[in-house]
Amino acid sequence: MTASVVPEQPTTVLPVRVTWSSLSVLLSLCLSLNIVLTPLKAYLCEPYPWQLPPLPPVLTSSDAPWSAVEATLLEAAKRQYNSSSFASGTFVFDAETWTSVYRDVLRLPPPPVSCQIDIMTQLNAGVFLPHALQESICATVFNTSISVSACFEAQLFASTFNVGCVWTVPSNASVIVYGAYRMTSSVAALSVKLAARVSLTVWRRYYSQYRRLAQLCNRYPKVARVHICVGDPTSIFLLHPVLCLCLVLDVWQSVGTVYLQMLAVLQVDDFWQFALGYLYLSRSVWFCYSFLSCTSMLLKKHKREHWFSPLDPTLTAVAVFFYTIALGQLSLCAGFGLRCVHGWRVKQPTDYAAIAFNDIKQRVLLRMERLCLGVPSNVRRRGGSIHAVCASLPRLKSSPCISQRGADCYLILYDLHGVAIEVVRLSLIYCIDTTDEALDVLVLPTSNPFGHMTLVPDETTGVNRLVHHMPLGSGCAWIE
Repeated sequence: MTASVVPEQPTTVLPVRVTWSSLSVLLSLCLSLNIVLTPLKAYLCEPYPWQLPPLPPVLTSSDAPWSAVEATLLEAAKRQYNSSSFASGTFVFDAETWTSVYRDVLRLPPPPVSCQIDIMTQLNAGVFLPHALQESICATVFNTSISVSACFEAQLFASTFNVGCVWTVPSNASVIVYGAYRMTSSVAALSVKLAARVSLTVWRRYYSQYRRLAQLCNRYPKVARVHICVGDPTSIFLLHPVLCLCLVLDVWQSVGTVYLQMLAVLQVDDFWQFALGYLYLSRSVWFCYSFLSCTSMLLKKHKREHWFSPLDPTLTAVAVFFYTIALGQLSLCAGFGLRCVHGWRVKQPTDYAAIAFNDIKQRVLLRMERLCLGVPSNVRRRGGSIHAVCASLPRLKSSPCISQRGADCYLILYDLHGVAIEVVRLSLIYCIDTTDEALDVLVLPTSNPFGHMTLVPDETTGVNRLVHHMPLGSGCAWIE
């Protein structure tokens, strides 16, 4: 239930000069581009539809027996990739055919105890080879008079995304193993992915709110200048489970490239391909983000928001960089674990307007900004009312699992003498969920340019009522 009281018109004040923090704007735009262009970052390692080379006719023929396909692929691979192709190192990427090629030299050791442990671990991508091919390669170590030549298809749901060929060249003291892995995606599939990725980049929900914010800064009385420090839009983007799941689907549908880039990070001879492989595989962080986003939906559905302590998206990404196994379980354990740790702590009053109550990127940025501008640490500050309300009533969080604090922006207010007199923290109203039918919302007028929220217990029922102090005609999504 929502009740409204019509506020009075705000009094006219003198124009205020609005300036922007260049450092915060630059960092925010970089973070925004990192998120918005995430779907397109895949093309650092994937071909555009017009770049994919045509497949050999034998691969496109539906009636060719596998023996003929294998013989044709092996003959072409052996002719094109040999010792002359490897001037140095063990890895070559052929952009003309979009093929990753490896060469490993196995020194003949004593008879191995285990093929998979003693031999396959010495080969790049050895553990990914079919089991029968692994056994054949191990047999050449015992008997150098024989050689291995075989190809295989890597499939997902009966759809081939890679074709690999492996052959050996034995000698008296070693066995040279060659492996060539070629992407076989179709132009149609790549075109659909390109269209989907471009559509995912059209997103401007966060920055469109700053235009109105700058206009409302003129309502501050006795203020000569307002300096705006822009926030980090990452967490706002992560509020949308559908977008996160679309990016997960994009990674999953690119399993052929994931396979090739996993091979690239298993070598260090070609450092450029090694670095690109790591950058490409960092897209797997979206599995973690989507896990958190979907968990938020479940927690809100079952009204268990208080079970989880919101995670900093930056620290989540860093954790995924170091722990690439069981991404979802790690993030969930961290969130529920933090909730338990916070529950055991002795409760201390929280200053929700403070810089310290922020995500790590914003804490560093705002402290640098404060030092550069000479703003004293004891300057008066206010804001963060949304965070105070959500701390008292966790079911109002839009996302129980992902911290929204980094999206807040800060206003530094200066008087006529150029002295900083106050720091105001503003939060987006998207960060609070007021759709609960059982929530009693009262809208009251305020002379404050942006308004704020409080929880007030009802005198008769004792139930908390959300009071939204809203300025007239603001039309702004920011509140203190």
